[in-house]
Amino acid sequence: MPDIKTTLVDFVVAELLEGDAHAIADEPNLLQSDIIDSIGVMRLIAFMEQEFGLEIPPEDVTLEHFLNFDVMSDYLRGRGVGDGNVEPTP
Repeated sequence: MPDIKTTLVDFVVAELLEGDAHAIADEPNLLQSDIIDSIGVMRLIAFMEQEFGLEIPPEDVTLEHFLNFDVMSDYLRGRGVGDGNVEPTP
């Protein structure tokens, strides 16, 4: 079972970066570096809600929660998503 961070990275690389994993290598800030644009953020949120079975309220869509993959993983854990292991959505 992949962990939360791996699940997020896999989605972003496959769906938002067209398979270009080099674009996110060692990137501390995905939003300010324009790796993920506003449409990408909305797609990522929709994915997170579906994949992890939760609703992300608009007030939580901030740099504080979506800065990078580690921060997003911590946010999801804080919202009660597993212990870092993710069951694939059927």
